Amino acid sequence: MTSQGLEHDRIKLLQSALEMVRASKENPRSIRLLMELMLADAQFWAFGEMSPAVDLLPSVRALLRASGLGNLSDVEVRCVSAYYSIVDSFQGVCNFIGKSDVTIFKGSQGDRRTEVKQLRSSLQSQGRWRLVPMTMQLELKLTEPGLMLNNAVNDALQICNVLEESAQAPLLFRSVVLKRQLASIVSSILPPLGENLRQQYIKIIMAIMTPSHSQWDSFCTVIALDFMRAQILNSQRPFAEKLGELRNLIQVSETQHDYTGANQLYISACDTTREWFHTVEGTDSAAVALQQLQDTQREYLMFHQKRTRMAYFGAAACSAYASTLFLHDHDYSTVLKEVESFQEHNSKFSIPRSQERLYDLVVGATRHLGMTDKHRAFKESYLEWLQKCNFVQGTLLTNDGISESELVMRKIITDGDDTAQWGVNAIRLMLSWAGSEWEQDLVSKEDCQSLFGPGLGELPQEDLATHLSGEIDVLFLSESMFGSTEEPSNTFSFLSQYRRLRDWILVPDRSPGRQARLIAIRVFMESRLFRVRRSLALKGELPSVIQVLAIEEESQEFAQIKSFEKEGDTDALERRDKDIWKAVHATLLKSYSSEAVQAGLVKDAELVSSIGGCKELITIQRNNKNYVGQYRAILKLIELTWQRFWHFKTATPGEVVPLADEAESIFVDIRNAIAGLDPSAGLAARAHLSQEYAHREHYNFALAGSLAAFDDFTARAKSSRTEELLSLASQNYQAFLHWAFRSKGRGFTDMLKLETDVALAMKSDQVQSLPYHATDILTIPEVNKPQIAIMNVEKQIEEMTVQSAGVAKPFDGETATKKEIEEILQTLPKGVVVVDFIDVRYNREPRTFVAIIYRKGQSNHPVVSLNTHMAKIDRWVRENMYVAKDVKRHQLGGEDGLARLGELRGLLEPLILVGSEAAIKPEETVVLCPTGSLNRVPIHAIPVDGKLFIERNPVVYCQSLSILYWLWNKHRNPPKEAPVPKRTVINPMPEFYKPGKPVVSTEPVAKLARNLHANLHHGFDLQNAVARKTIEGSSILHYHGHVSFNPRSALDSAMILNQKAYESLNLKRPGCESLAAREFFKIRLGHSALATIIGCDSGVAAISSTDDVLGLPTALFYAGAGAVVSTLWPILDADGAAFATEFYGAIEEQRITARKAAVAADEMEGVGRASRGANIFTSTVNLAMAMQTAVLKIRDDPIRKEMQAPYHWAGFTLNGLWILPENIFPVL
Repeated sequence: MTSQGLEHDRIKLLQSALEMVRASKENPRSIRLLMELMLADAQFWAFGEMSPAVDLLPSVRALLRASGLGNLSDVEVRCVSAYYSIVDSFQGVCNFIGKSDVTIFKGSQGDRRTEVKQLRSSLQSQGRWRLVPMTMQLELKLTEPGLMLNNAVNDALQICNVLEESAQAPLLFRSVVLKRQLASIVSSILPPLGENLRQQYIKIIMAIMTPSHSQWDSFCTVIALDFMRAQILNSQRPFAEKLGELRNLIQVSETQHDYTGANQLYISACDTTREWFHTVEGTDSAAVALQQLQDTQREYLMFHQKRTRMAYFGAAACSAYASTLFLHDHDYSTVLKEVESFQEHNSKFSIPRSQERLYDLVVGATRHLGMTDKHRAFKESYLEWLQKCNFVQGTLLTNDGISESELVMRKIITDGDDTAQWGVNAIRLMLSWAGSEWEQDLVSKEDCQSLFGPGLGELPQEDLATHLSGEIDVLFLSESMFGSTEEPSNTFSFLSQYRRLRDWILVPDRSPGRQARLIAIRVFMESRLFRVRRSLALKGELPSVIQVLAIEEESQEFAQIKSFEKEGDTDALERRDKDIWKAVHATLLKSYSSEAVQAGLVKDAELVSSIGGCKELITIQRNNKNYVGQYRAILKLIELTWQRFWHFKTATPGEVVPLADEAESIFVDIRNAIAGLDPSAGLAARAHLSQEYAHREHYNFALAGSLAAFDDFTARAKSSRTEELLSLASQNYQAFLHWAFRSKGRGFTDMLKLETDVALAMKSDQVQSLPYHATDILTIPEVNKPQIAIMNVEKQIEEMTVQSAGVAKPFDGETATKKEIEEILQTLPKGVVVVDFIDVRYNREPRTFVAIIYRKGQSNHPVVSLNTHMAKIDRWVRENMYVAKDVKRHQLGGEDGLARLGELRGLLEPLILVGSEAAIKPEETVVLCPTGSLNRVPIHAIPVDGKLFIERNPVVYCQSLSILYWLWNKHRNPPKEAPVPKRTVINPMPEFYKPGKPVVSTEPVAKLARNLHANLHHGFDLQNAVARKTIEGSSILHYHGHVSFNPRSALDSAMILNQKAYESLNLKRPGCESLAAREFFKIRLGHSALATIIGCDSGVAAISSTDDVLGLPTALFYAGAGAVVSTLWPILDADGAAFATEFYGAIEEQRITARKAAVAADEMEGVGRASRGANIFTSTVNLAMAMQTAVLKIRDDPIRKEMQAPYHWAGFTLNGLWILPENIFPVL
């Protein structure tokens, strides 16, 4: 009776059974303790009670130790399993468990894997096959991937063979369960393995997947359910379909009262909806995904409240649901209601980590609700539970034994002043290990005599461990092995003795671990060499040839031991890493809670200690050239330094900036290790890598640190006006600008540098391949310059060389510098303002969101604080950018659409403030560089100063200053020979949506093609190859049709070319014709081309942590476009046609007006057309003004009154440059 939901019945049965056992004359202690342990375990899950189990664990361990690992009864083996289960459950939720408490028997010293393996071997040798699979499963869970896991898998397969040969149903079932675990383990570790191990594991999987494996599905519903759940989760179907199938399975499980299975399915459903939401967060689909997440979490909570009544899972469900309400809906009243309801119905609940999470939520909720008394009471409860959490130091149970390398070294050097004495201490330590192994029947008395030689003397038959640990004259023994300082022992006899010790030390799966044991034998050998050299020095004689050879041989043995240590460093470092990471994580977790800091639970000294641990990690990872580990450690060092500034003012904000520089330098090497000839794949890989390693974080801290330091020194300089303070303020201002340049579009700029470097390197035969896969970066070879890994380069050298010539060499691997931005400003036309929005989320209010204003002729660029913050913008995007092709359902399609946009006026009001140095004047062209979710906001449509922003100013968007610098340089450096302009219009649309309803845009698009003198491709049966060919080299590309945005992979967003692709959910199915964004990385448009993509969501993009805007505009810029017109949401066909007509019409009006003005000027000066400047790029068109005209005209359509709603006009945006050469358009 172990199914969830039956725990309360299980408790009643166990209580009744315990009463019977206690009343019985035959009252075996092991049976009673097992039942008490099972009861305590059930109470933990059902009520959240911990004290019964905590009180019981020491008694259980004492009983098992008394019996001995090799002499356990069946009941006692079950006690072992129950003990492990409870300790594991407790470890992650409280600080009652010490490191050595994870094992039971003396000598194990916290190494459970070795303990379990010894238990399994003992049971196997006794033929107790019903218990062997259970211990084998435990062993597999505890074994890390590598050679040891390889051996463990093979052992498990042999056990399965024995079980299946027995033909007994219980043993056959245990074999199936064990094989299922093997399949899960093997499949999960396959991807990162090398090719040799991969092939070996494939054979293992084939051995596991025997026909008999599936016949037990009907016998055990858990297996069948797990199989179906795995099929759903591993499928490539949309999230909504996965969620629907999981809910169907949940219904079946609940009907069958299989609450264990239902619980697992609910967890999978919550994980699926959470992944769905995070995948589409910041896009139009986010609102739907968030609603599904909340509904699923609410259902899961009700499941445990009404069905299982299990407090442990109920707390987790309540915490997850309340967190979503708190973070995304800000529904603090419901958060408070749910948590209070849980506490009321679970009065015995005492799991610290769960309580800390729940009380943390209600502390925040009551603060927001202004409930002072409740807030104070909840805060006290929060602090009480916080002190009992697993990340706060303090253990209740014992903590004995030496298992870590540093403890072994401390033991050796504590009682000694020189290497000679340390060798004696190493022998003493090895004697204690031998005694422990004698207790476990791992060595015999004769083995000990052989290992340590005749100096041991006569050994007793009984209690050898005590004798070896305390009754041996270790000084005498050491001299019998080493010899004296005056006369060392013979090299031959010493090495014979030493090699026996060395072989024993290297025996696998002994405790303490290999690395700790190697330290002892290394010190032992160092002591010997020290004695030999001292002896020669005391004699004052030159060594003989024999002595020289002897020293050389012993030195070679010493070098070999050091090499063994180096081989084992990985395991030791991993253990050390885990300890440091755990301590750092615990410190940071507390420091992020203001309540914990105020209560004194974290002090500056603890932060300093953790900083020391991070520095140690950085050194270790640097020595091992593990760049990723080094990068992560530096991030934590930055966080800890910032917390010292934030809470204690014992560090300055500027201290994080050089640390961020170091992190950036390391990550440059990591990014440059990812390459390939497909630039789109390179961009996606770089963006993915940036997400995985939290690349944005060091930017966030560098921006906050440099701005806070700038503000601090500026304020101090105003009062004292010293040169030093003014200089420091200037330095931090420059640092802030520098990081602002760096913080956006990093993957795109890397990609441009990547293509150039590949081509140049191939031409100079300097390309080298890295010895690892780009997707599996663990360490990076030390090189003078970052190398580039490429494959199959020979076939594309010429193509890449041609392409890179068009790209030039924009950044030399970096984003634009302040000097380069100043160069742009000097060449820009008058009346242009560049606004760079910067998220400084880690700074203090009100400087958490700022804008830097750039103008021609300004040496200092104002940093303006905005009356909003990114959290508000994120929330606005979630609530208002919901994908709906039906205008009536779109949030900006109703009468309140403009009012909704008005909620963001705080974004612009400080920028137009009259009298401010930064004030944007009416009619100035404004180039907006958004950040994060601001890329999804139609900033130009926000009402400000009594009118729409786009009414007041022409507006253009650009991803970053670096991209602007690159585009502007391309525009200023046209080809020497003007190409013949090529113009292309693609209109893959049917004649009719349905019978009697023709497509509105057909005739306007055809007319546009005629006016542009463009090649028109119309019809809903176009082919990818034809589209790519006709787009190649186009100076104007106009697409009017369907666009499919892919939120999971933005570069797979595509222009739809035929009916089958339009109707299909999978564009890769046969017969589907489309043109994906990533394909534009292999297409070259004409110089400074104009690309207008009129289609649903054509401008929607995924935003990476590096602020890369990944989507069609990015791909088109790479292909050569200077400007891209696109849409922020699904649009109506008629709206798209109306906008395009007005946009190109406005451009034509500009050209006509400019031509008339030029002719009039010629006539006044008496010159003819032929004598005017020959540079055809001197004449330009202003796309920003054309955009302004077009948007306002369609909004003010006198016939279609509904066009006043922002949905119809606000979605059209201009990205990139706002001026392009006039010659790309047909001659007037």
